[in-house]
Amino acid sequence: MQLRANLFVPACAFLASLLVYLLTLLKEPSWGDSAELALQAFQLGVTHPPGYPIHSLLGKIFSLPFTEPATGTGLMGALCTSLAVALLAHLVYRWSQNALAALLAAGFFAFSPQIWEYAVATEIYNVNLAFFALSLWLTIESTRKSSLRWTAAAGAVFGLSLGTYLANLLLIPAFWKALDVPRPRKPIPALLFTLLAGLLGGLVLSWNVLRAAVLPPLGTADMPTSLSGAWHYFSGAQYGTTMLMPLSFYLNRVVEHTAIFARNWAFIGLLFGAAGFWWIHRPGQESQRFWLPLTLIFGIDMGYFTAYRAFDYHTMVAPAYFVFGIWAGCGAAALARLPVRRLLRAAIYLLLAAAMLGSFVTQALPRWERSRTTPVIQSSLKTLKEAPPNAVLAADWSKFTVLLYLQKTRSLRPDLILIERNSALRHYEWGEAITADYLAQQAKARPLLIDGWDPSLEGKFRPLQPLSGGWIQIEALQP
Repeated sequence: MQLRANLFVPACAFLASLLVYLLTLLKEPSWGDSAELALQAFQLGVTHPPGYPIHSLLGKIFSLPFTEPATGTGLMGALCTSLAVALLAHLVYRWSQNALAALLAAGFFAFSPQIWEYAVATEIYNVNLAFFALSLWLTIESTRKSSLRWTAAAGAVFGLSLGTYLANLLLIPAFWKALDVPRPRKPIPALLFTLLAGLLGGLVLSWNVLRAAVLPPLGTADMPTSLSGAWHYFSGAQYGTTMLMPLSFYLNRVVEHTAIFARNWAFIGLLFGAAGFWWIHRPGQESQRFWLPLTLIFGIDMGYFTAYRAFDYHTMVAPAYFVFGIWAGCGAAALARLPVRRLLRAAIYLLLAAAMLGSFVTQALPRWERSRTTPVIQSSLKTLKEAPPNAVLAADWSKFTVLLYLQKTRSLRPDLILIERNSALRHYEWGEAITADYLAQQAKARPLLIDGWDPSLEGKFRPLQPLSGGWIQIEALQP
């Protein structure tokens, strides 16, 4: 009976979440990184720093059956997210022995706005979520069974996870703690885990170095084909992540991120998460030994990305959401075990269910309607159709990636040259260029279009006429 429940609970969580994800799956790439990720999966290219080779390699396999590569990479994300949902349900059930709490927590996690957003689009965070969750589950199993085979599997999957998100390196101390590294009598599991993670992680990341010589990464001046270039590329130095900011920046970020996190858990979820944080620390149960590793994962992930200078920092904390989902499920089970009347116990479940359903209902219709349309592709197709022959189109990152995606995957308008509108050096298949300099070189030979006036063009170009979609045709000023 116990074995059936151990399989039934995660299976239900997997199938229910996957069904919803498939019904709301986007049929196109989103602006920006999403289109670039789908394109690089299609052509097995190198993504922007710090590189996501596992996404590109798996995305290529998933996109093969589809005429629209973004459909395949989106499906991959939905499956990966549902796998993480299933593993969350499994861990909550195993530690709480409460199937209802496990399913409610899995649903709350699966349909929180941020996780649902990952799941139905081409993104790296949903793929990373699966590899992270699987490596955590394998690590927990390895300690429970005292099996080096399970430890080896955990290290291997964690190594592969570095090819989905290199920042997972920061979480290694938490995995060492889960493997009881501080105990002098048990160094072998941690050493085996680290060795395999390092070998496989290095192997998959070497893809960026080898492939960049053929298809250079977009959106960066850093080429990982030299020691200095590799350091800048893999560290994401161009994003200024190593720069210290004023204390006020970090204080504001903490307040801002706390509010975002609370909204994603419909506020009431924080109560259940706090209860679970306390409950799994109780002595005499298996979950106690993993209280500190889980806390480390949550704290490192939330802390690092809260201090991250990128504007979309809050989208990068999928592991922290997974850990909090475990706490929320265990918290619901703990609150339901309080010596209270049956009616009050039912009210605890109803509160969690109402919060989960409220989050689900408010998102379901907009996501369903969005999945029936392709505004990104339609807008970009119009731009490609209306562009003058042999023109140079300089667009910001969000539009540039979609235009290039359509040009490459559908073989559209090969006469156009597409470049990213940016004041820094960028690499392309045909060479490298700085936008203003390249536009000046091409001014006499080709029509020049930009998707919005750029201050860096002042004194070098003048606008001729506005075009549809916010595009402007420009010409070079005579020296």
